[in-house]
Amino acid sequence: MYRALEFLVQAGLVHRLDALNAFVGCPYPEAEHEPHFLICQQCKHVVEMAGSRLTHTLRRQARALGFPLGHCSIEIKTLCARCAAAPEIKLVTP
Repeated sequence: MYRALEFLVQAGLVHRLDALNAFVGCPYPEAEHEPHFLICQQCKHVVEMAGSRLTHTLRRQARALGFPLGHCSIEIKTLCARCAAAPEIKLVTP
C-alpha cells in the first residue's frame, strides 16, 4: 500500500499531510505547485490553497537568513467556518 501511495505522491496526484498523518487528493494535479493546506482541528476538513505569494515571501526571507528552501508545503491548523460557527457544547458532570 505504501508503494502505491508513494507513487501517487510522486505523480502529484495526492499530498501527504503530516499534521493528520494522512493523504489527500490533489485538486491541481496538472500544475506544478507547492501546496498549502488549511486543516480544521475539529472536523479534519482539509482545503488546499494556492500559495505562490506566500511561498515567494518565505523563500526570499529564508534565503536572506541563509536557509534556501527546498520543497515548501505548509499545513495551517485552524477551524473551518462551520466548526467556528457551531455552538460550543459543554459537558456537565454530576
